[in-house]
Amino acid sequence: MSTDTTRKLCIAAAVRRALGTSAVVSMLAGLSLSGTAAAPGPRADADANAAFPPVIELASLLPFTGGDGSAGFVVSGSSLDTDGFLSAVPAHSDFNGDGIDDLILPSGRDKFVLFGDSSGFPPFLSVDALRPAAGGDGSRGFVIIDPSEGGNQRSVIASAGDVNADGIDDVIIGNRRGEDGDIAPGVAYVLYGRSDGFPAEIDLASLSAEGGGDGSTGFELVGVEDLASTGTAVSGVGDMNGDGIDDFVVGASDESVEGSSRGVAYVVYGRAEGFPIRFELGTLRADNGGDGSEGLVIEGTNDLDRAGSRVGPAGDINGDGLQDLIIDITGFLSPGPTAVVFGRRNLPARLPLRSLNGANGFTVREGNLIDGVTVVKGGDINGDSLDDLIVGEPFAYVGNLRRGSAYVLFGKVEPFEPAFSITFLTGERGGDGSEGYRLAGNGYNELAGSGIGAADVNGDGLQDVIVGIPRVDVRDNVDAGRVYVLYGRTERTGPDIPLFRLLPVQGGDGSEGFSASGIAEDDETVGVGGVGDINGDGIEDFAFAATEANRFGREDVGQVYVLFGRLPTP
Repeated sequence: MSTDTTRKLCIAAAVRRALGTSAVVSMLAGLSLSGTAAAPGPRADADANAAFPPVIELASLLPFTGGDGSAGFVVSGSSLDTDGFLSAVPAHSDFNGDGIDDLILPSGRDKFVLFGDSSGFPPFLSVDALRPAAGGDGSRGFVIIDPSEGGNQRSVIASAGDVNADGIDDVIIGNRRGEDGDIAPGVAYVLYGRSDGFPAEIDLASLSAEGGGDGSTGFELVGVEDLASTGTAVSGVGDMNGDGIDDFVVGASDESVEGSSRGVAYVVYGRAEGFPIRFELGTLRADNGGDGSEGLVIEGTNDLDRAGSRVGPAGDINGDGLQDLIIDITGFLSPGPTAVVFGRRNLPARLPLRSLNGANGFTVREGNLIDGVTVVKGGDINGDSLDDLIVGEPFAYVGNLRRGSAYVLFGKVEPFEPAFSITFLTGERGGDGSEGYRLAGNGYNELAGSGIGAADVNGDGLQDVIVGIPRVDVRDNVDAGRVYVLYGRTERTGPDIPLFRLLPVQGGDGSEGFSASGIAEDDETVGVGGVGDINGDGIEDFAFAATEANRFGREDVGQVYVLFGRLPTP
């Protein structure tokens, strides 16, 4: 046996201890007896000038198969967090002011921030390396400790943008149960970015007045009523009201409106003068004296709408120079549509979602009116200088089978229909590709359209569409998952694009995009989206997540794959 092969088998033993046997067994299929990895090499049928080969084996990022951190790296979930489910947050945020984007990694109870680094990353790391017990000192990132009684998986995290106008991005964390457990109104925290360094661990309780906070490092936002689920969802929005400062949103999905539990989303405007240590969201409500100068209250329409259960930025999809907002209405009994609220100057204090008329916003609905959709910011995918939306409908029927789909809905300066069904983008419903298109799944019940996002991964100035299909079998690994990346393009495409046409067996050569295959059984790998330029090479990087991945001999620890963007070969 060669020395090189012996070395790789020693590495395999180490990876087995770190990841668990099932992951290593699946990777062994890519190792030939000569000690070389079979998967990463270029294919004979690949476009030699493409930025990426038509198929990427995510296992090739690991040191066992030759991964050295140059193409990307793998982050494993915590062996200490009993709630697991590591994922990543799509963001373009620099929290430590070094000019390089950082990576947000939510797990079950604890949340992690890994700083970007132009000097590179190891091919494999665990988030536990950021903990003080493992030598973490805050120089590579930090851990956010959630003090809430209902911490676990009820806690969410996102980039808030730069809400205090100090030139550094901030972090927002929400927990719908708060520190007092199940009957509490819920709580959210904003942690300010800083250039003078972070400690290795930050307990969110330290941001409150009771925990000794003075408002200099962040602040607490509290809900209005018990069981309001304030903090169910949180996100930065960008500048929605045109004052030049980023704004953010906090969802309270079970809050009452006029006596019924419709749900509310609070848009809080950024301010250069800073925030009080304890910000009462109820002060934004018109019935409490809110006049719209500090924020906007967006209200659900019907009882049990659960408006605000998911929130996120939409970008500027109507071309007015202001950022727009996405609000999901998940519904208690059945999901409702997703609302898009347009930013504008002089927004009112109160905006009922039933008032959306196409000029101030609109709703997006799925075709079958049963399963709901997920809508995320797509950026400019078709090169018209307007941001677009990506819509995921994992339970969509394609033909007579439930295969799942994703859709791209183009931004436009003309008014939108007040209520838009995404099925009208398809050829069978009269779509011609001018307003957007469908990306159709292939296999029955594979849930195409789960885990959607966008990033300019090949540096051409257009955002590329990322679509996850978690229930795809990869070789003998059931539900390992597969992610497709379809490049943005300025020329019009048809109304329907089958995702499988990117595969080599269907003629895919990497020129239109590529796919990436999950590693192990039941990983259910999906797309996350762009994570900014975390290695400082000037090209956007992107991430996939296997939140169900079993590692360390435990279930559902989760694993994240970060791939560096790259330019096409000259």
